[in-house]
Amino acid sequence: MNRETAAAGHARQFRPTDEYDGQVRCPWCESTDTRLVSPYGPSVAEMMFECLDCKQGFGWLKWQHKLPD
Repeated sequence: MNRETAAAGHARQFRPTDEYDGQVRCPWCESTDTRLVSPYGPSVAEMMFECLDCKQGFGWLKWQHKLPD
């Protein structure tokens, strides 16, 4: 496996998905107009989101909720 192939596989594996977009409520303004920024935050158990209304970033613990179904 060459370096480019390894990098492409890594990017595909860790690329955020949109299955959580609009489903997680912002803790600052209560909006659900949010998007997943990174599936990993400061800890492996946390996902990083951005609120598109108030423009604040926030962490969401993966085991707190069971979204999406």
